[in-house]
Amino acid sequence: MKYYPTTLLDRRDQATREKEQGDLARADTERAEKRTRDYAGINSNAGKWRYSHSDRQVK
Repeated sequence: MKYYPTTLLDRRDQATREKEQGDLARADTERAEKRTRDYAGINSNAGKWRYSHSDRQVK
């Protein structure tokens, strides 16, 4: 069984954590950009014209 100095393991763990943090930050940025693009296509007035007054008439 090989024993590695703790500094080597600490460096490897730190590098892995930094890579994961970078990946998570990049994913957050991508999600925010996608959300901005998706929200830009939403018409806030769409629900206001969907139902006309003639549709609400009681028979």
